[in-house]
Amino acid sequence: MTDVHSADQVDRLLRQLSEAFLLELPEQCDRAEQDLLILERSYDQAVFNRLFGLVHSIKGSGGTHGFPVVTSICHQFESVLAEWQLSPSREPLVVFFGFIDLLRQAAQVLLSGDDISHLKQQLENLRLNSGQQARRVLVVESSRLMRQLCQQVSAAFRLQVDLVDDGLEALRELLNSRYDCLIIGRQLKTLNGAAVISALREAEGINCHIPVLMISSDKQPLAEHLEPVRLLPRTPALTEALAAELEKLLLLSSKGDSLA
Repeated sequence: MTDVHSADQVDRLLRQLSEAFLLELPEQCDRAEQDLLILERSYDQAVFNRLFGLVHSIKGSGGTHGFPVVTSICHQFESVLAEWQLSPSREPLVVFFGFIDLLRQAAQVLLSGDDISHLKQQLENLRLNSGQQARRVLVVESSRLMRQLCQQVSAAFRLQVDLVDDGLEALRELLNSRYDCLIIGRQLKTLNGAAVISALREAEGINCHIPVLMISSDKQPLAEHLEPVRLLPRTPALTEALAAELEKLLLLSSKGDSLA
């Protein structure tokens, strides 16, 4: 009985913390808006850093409290901010204010428990207005559950995901369609993961240099000619590890570096 009571207390405390985050979110949006107004007049690196840090903090809190829509909004906002920093101008700032308004709406909708589907559509519209093109990821896994996990993690970063469960089929896709990243299991049907990567590198086609994330229970390193490949252990921490790797790749891209 005591354990049940303690669990209820913890659950109630977590709900209170999540609600407090949502209640404070409009105030954080006000701070972000003030920084944008300053940047609209003239570019200031310190103000930009403060704004970027605030958006990053909101994104982290959204993930902690289980609000993926907040995380998605902030991740996309971070990306366009990083791109804009390379060549600051006034024009894209209209889109930036749109992200802040969407965060305010998200706070209201999440507090009320209403449907969030319209927020996702508005976020997609902002992506299109900001000129961002959806990144494509090919997920190759024999396990249906692993494919679903990879798809869910990738979707949180607004990535377009194609799913394949066969090594030979994956190689055909990689030789004919452009991708920005490959997530692949080590053990597959027809061709294993290492064979797919080897053939991809040697083909010198459109995807020969894309980054590869390999999910494996085997800790043995791959052959040197297959590099660069990031090995992700098939453990309970895989979701967090995969999200961290995708975030690093997208951050490189948003700063103007090719994912490949």
